Formats: sequence, structure tokens, C-alpha cells
Amino acid sequence: MVDKALNESKYIDHPLLKDKIKKMSEHLMLSKFPLQAEFFFLAYELLEKPENITSDKLRQAYYVACASELNDLTEYMDVNQTMTLKSNTDIINGKCTWTAVAALKHFNAEQRKIFEECYNSSDPEKIKRVLRLYDEVNMRDLYRKEEKARYDLFLEKVSKLPADSVPSPDFFITILRYFQSYTTNISRYYYI
Repeated sequence: MVDKALNESKYIDHPLLKDKIKKMSEHLMLSKFPLQAEFFFLAYELLEKPENITSDKLRQAYYVACASELNDLTEYMDVNQTMTLKSNTDIINGKCTWTAVAALKHFNAEQRKIFEECYNSSDPEKIKRVLRLYDEVNMRDLYRKEEKARYDLFLEKVSKLPADSVPSPDFFITILRYFQSYTTNISRYYYI
């Protein structure tokens, strides 16, 4: 699929660039569990009528699923020891992420001052200091509490859906349970 897209591209005609894109695509597709593609296929199977699922439709679904995975070529994320999954680029770029906002709510005055000095910096020592601040306020537990609260709220809303709604309540429950199994231990989905 990647070769076909690169060969048909009107904008990418330099062989070294094509080779680099191909290698990055292969690395991305083979180095992690294709979660987005799995979600796509799960949704397709649950929403499409069985009589409409043909080999041609499955091939098209495969292309869409692959494209959704390739879209990730822009959030490589760095796995580190302190957080399950945290992108150092969020710290470097000073992004307004859930992690940063939640941490700010729990910092004392001294921690907040250090955070303001270190966040939005590419200095490796400042990045490490931000990650230590996250450990100090126990971001992992804060995340799990937030995750559980959202999970419970989601279940409450789904339980109020009519049994004959489309998609069905079972569809939402299946997606939620699949996602929850993914977030419980994300490291098992990364093979590198």
C-alpha cells in the first residue's frame, strides 16, 4: 500500500525522500500494536450489516485502517519510566495537556514555580525536572482516578440508552472495554 501511494504521488518524486517515508511507515506499522486499526475494524464489524461485508469492502476497510495508523507519523511518543506514556515534545512545546493542567492543580507554590521555569524548554535537565514534578504529585494515581471517574460516567450514560438504539449500548461497552484493556498496560502494545 505504501509503495503504491508513493509511486502514484505527484508531489514526492525524490527517491531518498520516498525511501525515508517508506522506512518510517514500516517502522511505525511494525513497532506497535495497531490500536486505531483495531478500533476501526471493531466498529466496522459492529456497525455494518453482515450481508454488506464483502472482500472488496474488507480491502477498503483495511486501507482506511492502515491510513489511520500512518497518520501517527507526526505523535512518535516517548515511553519513559515514570509515566505510562508521556510525550517529551508536550513539555518541550509547552502544550496545554491534561497532564500539565492536572499537575498544576496539585502543585504547591514551589513546585509551580519550578514547573513554570522548566516547562516549554528543550533542555534535557528541565524536561527531567518536569517529569520528577509529575512523580512528586503522583500523576499516575491522579490519571487513574480521572480515568475511573470518566469510565463510570460513560457506563452511566450508556446504561440510559434505549436497548434498540443504533449503535447499540453493547457497541459502546465493547469499545470501552477494549480501550480500557489497552490503557491498563500500554507497554505491551509497543514492541520496541
